[in-house]
Amino acid sequence: MIHFESGNVSMTPLLRHPAPRIILFATLFLAYAYISVEKSWDDDFRAYYQAGETVLSGRNIYETSVVEGNYLYSPFFALLMTPLSLLPQIAAAAVWFVSAIVTLVLALTLALYLNEAPQRSYSAWLRGFVSGTGRRPGSGRILVITVLLSARFWLNSIEHGQINLQLWGVVLAAMYCLRRRKMLVGSLLLGAAITTKIIPALFVFYCLLKRQYRFAALSGAWVVLFLLAPALVLGWEHNLGLLGAWFDKTVLAGLVEGAIGFRDANQSLPALVIRFFFDISANSGTGGSVNILSLPTEAIGTAVKICTGTLAGLIVLFTCRPAWRCDAGREVQCENLELSLVLLSAALMPALAWKAFFVASIMGYTTVLYALANRGQEMPRKRLKWMLGGSLVLHTATTDGIWGWPLAHVFQSYSCVTFSMILLYAAVVVVLLRSGSSRLRSGES
Repeated sequence: MIHFESGNVSMTPLLRHPAPRIILFATLFLAYAYISVEKSWDDDFRAYYQAGETVLSGRNIYETSVVEGNYLYSPFFALLMTPLSLLPQIAAAAVWFVSAIVTLVLALTLALYLNEAPQRSYSAWLRGFVSGTGRRPGSGRILVITVLLSARFWLNSIEHGQINLQLWGVVLAAMYCLRRRKMLVGSLLLGAAITTKIIPALFVFYCLLKRQYRFAALSGAWVVLFLLAPALVLGWEHNLGLLGAWFDKTVLAGLVEGAIGFRDANQSLPALVIRFFFDISANSGTGGSVNILSLPTEAIGTAVKICTGTLAGLIVLFTCRPAWRCDAGREVQCENLELSLVLLSAALMPALAWKAFFVASIMGYTTVLYALANRGQEMPRKRLKWMLGGSLVLHTATTDGIWGWPLAHVFQSYSCVTFSMILLYAAVVVVLLRSGSSRLRSGES
């Protein structure tokens, strides 16, 4: 029934009740869960599942004849997957989907928390945020916009059953523990992330720059422990053999030689350089060659090292140089901006980075949005809004569900996701520089 009150149409009590909305949300979520699990169980997740199945067999899990697809993770992660591999693969994929949703919520709420209330515990802040009693004005809108800006990446990660959400969720949790001085737990989380996929080791470098020597040392100790501990189950010889294969396939090939940087779906900074400036016509079967220049492929390894060195140098520049110090009262914002730069650098750095790897952008988007929402700061708001909008347009251009695969393929070949992240990186730098603008204007060094 529709009631007319004072000339206005009001909803019936039934429609105002939260139950219909909860039912609608639950129905949509279950439908999305079914579609995602149905697609992901035989996609990237398949390699994790099969690695867990076969790691105890004594075979080399890095050979495609043993594990289908391209398993790029450590023996430690394969052992973590062993209990999950006891389930039927479709059931294991459903559990994996739930873990992805949980870590997505964790990453989003931690990004909000670090920008809002680092002096309070996360659990106390979360209770206040959910109830609305301790929520900062506009934070709900920032959450929604962040979800939309980063949707291209977390949807892609869930759709393919990848580990990116879980990985960056653990890294953010480690940084939260560092802020709260929970050194042992935080270093354990960071050590586990590094042992799973080597690129979070960049955060040990960051901790050294910030003189968090104890945290960096503890993280390194956990890494050594997690690398060697599988020998208790696999045997020393087999574990060392697997570690050698992992190092050759991921660390050496991916971070040093650039041997796997050709495909157009690869959106890392080294991949952009390879496609634009190197003659990869011999690899035309992989797609994605743009060839503004045609440098010899023998120099690809050097180009990858230059990209890695450039990103590491930028981290040093923006976290160590005294001229970038923040104005009084903005120290927490500057720490979040620095953390955002390290996350974006970690996503852009490896020679192999699919689109879903850029869920690391959640922190960057959130921090820039909080800076825009803070009316007390002098920010180039129009420019920042254009940067965020441009970032959204660029990475959305690679969505084949919107444009169709042929056009999305072209946008991928031109590294639109990479340029999207570079634009976000620039937005973070702009906010960081403005956060210390009064010191810069006064000539402090």
